[in-house]
Amino acid sequence: MDQNLVKVLLVDDDEDDFIITSSLISETEGSRFQFEWASDYDAALAAIGRREHDVYLIDYNLGSRNGLELIREAIANGCQAPLILLTGQGGHHLDLEAMHSGAVDYLVKGQTGAMLLERSMRYAIDRKNVEEALRESRERYELAVKGSRDGIWDFNIQTNEVYYSERWKAMLGYEAGEIGNRLSEWWSRVHADDSERLKRDMTTHLEGKSPYFESEYRLLHKDGTYRWMLARGMALWDKGKTAYRMAGSQSDITARKRDADLLERGAFFDSLTNLPNRLAFMNRLKRAISRLKWKGTEGFAVLFLDVDRFKTVNDSLGHEMGDQLLVAIGRRLEAILRPGDFVARFGGDEFTMLTEDIRDVGDVTRIATRIRQEVTLPFTVNAREIYTDVSIGIALSSQNYDTPEELLRDADLAMYRAKTLGKGRYEFYNGEMRTRAVQFLQLDSDLRRALERHEFRVQYQPLVSLESKKVMGTEALLYWLHPRKGRIAPKEFIPMAEETGVILQVGEWVLRTACTQNASWRASGSLPFRMWVNFSFRQFQNKGLIELIKRVLQETGLTAEFLGVEITEGCTVSDIENSVAVLDALAALGVSLAVDDFGTGVSSLAYLKRFPLDWLKIDQSFIEGIGKNHDNSEDLTVAIISMAHSMHLKVIAEGVENNLQLAFLEKHQCDAIQGNLFCQPLPGATVTRLLKEGHYLSREFTWPVRDKPKKKGTA
Repeated sequence: MDQNLVKVLLVDDDEDDFIITSSLISETEGSRFQFEWASDYDAALAAIGRREHDVYLIDYNLGSRNGLELIREAIANGCQAPLILLTGQGGHHLDLEAMHSGAVDYLVKGQTGAMLLERSMRYAIDRKNVEEALRESRERYELAVKGSRDGIWDFNIQTNEVYYSERWKAMLGYEAGEIGNRLSEWWSRVHADDSERLKRDMTTHLEGKSPYFESEYRLLHKDGTYRWMLARGMALWDKGKTAYRMAGSQSDITARKRDADLLERGAFFDSLTNLPNRLAFMNRLKRAISRLKWKGTEGFAVLFLDVDRFKTVNDSLGHEMGDQLLVAIGRRLEAILRPGDFVARFGGDEFTMLTEDIRDVGDVTRIATRIRQEVTLPFTVNAREIYTDVSIGIALSSQNYDTPEELLRDADLAMYRAKTLGKGRYEFYNGEMRTRAVQFLQLDSDLRRALERHEFRVQYQPLVSLESKKVMGTEALLYWLHPRKGRIAPKEFIPMAEETGVILQVGEWVLRTACTQNASWRASGSLPFRMWVNFSFRQFQNKGLIELIKRVLQETGLTAEFLGVEITEGCTVSDIENSVAVLDALAALGVSLAVDDFGTGVSSLAYLKRFPLDWLKIDQSFIEGIGKNHDNSEDLTVAIISMAHSMHLKVIAEGVENNLQLAFLEKHQCDAIQGNLFCQPLPGATVTRLLKEGHYLSREFTWPVRDKPKKKGTA
């Protein structure tokens, strides 16, 4: 089919006019027109409806109806081709009426030559094509605007007016008519913190300093919240390089921002406690080191915190309770931060704190003391009261530190020193700690092999009744006979054994050894007395403790009444409910129970009343102060004895070294004593020999002479 052929339909009720018009157009050189004829209104309307022609020439006079009516009805039925009105007479009013009806041109018969007719038809077709292209373009634009999730804006800089698309307004919760066309509709809703940045970004582009405009900011929604938006656009400039128009889009990026924040929190915040994490702390510490080196700022300190006995909480109460305890500790640490301080969860049960603007060591000491005061207060977790403490290592800043890792290494070493010295304290780093750390690692390695190499030893020290003046029991005391270092006292390796878990195996060995020894003494006919065995915090919290004691008693043949269990105050107060359950089970076995080192912990008398205890052992630090005027040891000792008796508990004084201490304890009705005044710890073989000889004391002593009240029962 010839694509250049123009198909024309002439609508005229006079056949002669068709012939004349056909002849006119045929005179045009190079013209390719195909003429067809419709002689009446209805035939013409049907032909137009088939949409087979490129242009329609419609005579004004069509019998009882006219061409203007046909034009209007054809357009109403969807005719897209151009329609040209033909009339036998001219007139301005008819010209206007034709245009208003939808005709693209108006020609007068008799005044229209071949060239004018051709030009009119081709102009009509070209104009219609342009209009169609514009219409399609406009439709595409409108569809794109309506279908886009972005809001469109068009800023007329000269009039200061802005076109905002319906989507732009809907992003902020408004209907189309609720937002005008002023620039203030946009700027007045921008968050105060973002306004200057948005204006700067737009000005930079309008001044030609950036190829396009792009800015992120927050806009106020109708519901009162702010939404993050991303605006992009480009400007048009006149010949004088002055921007006169700028248009672009706006996207709601609130969800993307939220996701980015979540990713950032995942990278720099601990998911459990919501505190900054290790990475965030390292970055903050790195900046502090840089400021100190290059700007000469005030000094700072790094505090490395480790929660004491946290593993025991996890093992005895479960990881969920442990997690909640960590969250609670994190909240307390946050509450005591000074402006500029920074606290993070470093990992596990470890926290770190960076405290800046430190003038002297006293500033850090006060902070560390405050931390311990807060953490040692009871925590209520799932209706349980849990007591804990922290060991704190402190490293002070200096020009010698170049990296965060160095500072943290030394703070960590100081923390381990605090652990070694008994936990629940703080220690400052000093240069000797690094050397000691190397030795510690070697000792840890040796400790793990000490049991299999049979390097542990047990000695026995008697407990003497102040009423009968006879041995009423003996305590099994552990020490380590190291192949190179010689004798190592428990305080030097027990904390390490607790931390590594070796204490469970060592503790079982001590229990079994002591029970076997006591069973042997009883079998040989010696006077029956109770064997006291110390249990560490980790042993006491071990779920298999009761079954272990039952099994050892059964295997050694020792009855429960001749076994005593000593625990420290810290064993009981960390988890009251669990402590009550364990102690009740031990009491039900018939085992005697004593709280060791009483007076050095954080126990509450209200809790002690709940425990089925038999004895309190006064810590030797109080006994050492008897007869000395520089402390209140005597008053405290008397108070402990009185309190214990009021609770129907008996009292053992540890570390009795001289007759002055003995006389004081006798005077204030202490029930029993233990110490080198009577007998040092002895190997089992030596005790066996002494028992065969009829006594179990290594030296003679003189008892103070006085009347003593009678007491019931024996230990």
